[in-house]
Amino acid sequence: LDRCIDLRLFCFCTEIGNPCRTERTPEVEAEATMAGTKNTDFEQFENYRNCFVNAKAKEWLQSKDAVICHYMPYVRLEQWIGNSIMTFVSPSKWSDPFEKKYLDTVLTNLPSYEKKYTPPRIACICFTKSQYKDSVAFWKKFKPDESTQLVRVEFSFKKMLDQIIELLKNYSMKLYVVAMDYSLQQKKIKNEIDFVTHIKNNSKKIDGESLFIKLLSYKRKSYSYEREIRMILVPQKRKIPFDDRKCFSIDGFNYESIIKNVWLEPIRLPSGWVSKDAAKERLNVIEDKINQSFLYEEQEACKKIDWRKISKIKKD
Repeated sequence: LDRCIDLRLFCFCTEIGNPCRTERTPEVEAEATMAGTKNTDFEQFENYRNCFVNAKAKEWLQSKDAVICHYMPYVRLEQWIGNSIMTFVSPSKWSDPFEKKYLDTVLTNLPSYEKKYTPPRIACICFTKSQYKDSVAFWKKFKPDESTQLVRVEFSFKKMLDQIIELLKNYSMKLYVVAMDYSLQQKKIKNEIDFVTHIKNNSKKIDGESLFIKLLSYKRKSYSYEREIRMILVPQKRKIPFDDRKCFSIDGFNYESIIKNVWLEPIRLPSGWVSKDAAKERLNVIEDKINQSFLYEEQEACKKIDWRKISKIKKD
C-alpha cells in the first residue's frame, strides 16, 4: 500500500490491496452490534427507483419545475438529438486533478462496518442550476477551444429524470443526484487527513458506496459560482460498457419533451458555425426552443459627453 489514513472507524488506501488492519476498541465493537446502518447522507428521491439525492440537491428539487442546464458543443447536441442519446463520461476524463483525487481510493473499516469497498468505474454528467444565461464565466469555462461553437441547453429536471430512470431499467445501476459542496478550500481537499476528517465528522453511518460518492461531491470554493448538479451512475453488477472514448450513452430519449430552451453561443459567427435559422432547420424537433444569446451584442457608441452638464449633477 502506498498510503493509509487510519481514523478509527475507517481508513483510505490509495492503491488496491489488502485492507488496513485497525484495532477496534470496545466502544467501536459495541457500535458494530447495532442493527442496520441507515444511510442518512443520501436518500431515495420521491418514488424514483434506484435514484438517490443528497440533502443539498433535495432542497433545490422541491421546486415545482426545477431546471438544470448543460453546456456542450453544438455538434454534440445534434448527435444527442439525432441519435436520441444522452452521454455520461468517466470522471477519469475530468481536467481538475482535485475532482478525481479520490476516484480510485479503496475504503476500509467503514462507518457501516464493511470490511472494504472498492469503487467500480462510474459515469457522470454535470449540470448547473444557475438560471443566468448571460454568464461570461460559463461560456468561457466550458469552451474547449476557440473553434468550437457552444450551446447552453436548459432541461426540465423531473421530465429528464423520468426518462433516465425508465431507460436504465435494462441496466443494473444506481443514479445519484448530487448538489456539489463548495465549503472547503483547496488545501483541505488536497490533504488526505484534513479532507477525510471533515468527511467523517460530517457523515452518518453510511455504506461504502455512499461514502465514495460523497468524496466526489466536493469542489473548491473558487468554483462555487458553478452551482453544479452532478448525476453519477454506479453499476451494481456488470461494469458500465464504456466506449473507446470512456463514454457511455443511454439511448431512447425524447428531447422534445425535456428540453425547455437552447441558447447558441453569444459571439459573431465564424466560418463553419451554425446560425439560429440553420439550427432551427437542423434540429426541427425543438425549433421553437432555439435562441441566440446576445451577451456580446454591440451597443451604440456614445458620440459626446458634455462635462459641464455632468459637473452640475448633485451628489447623493
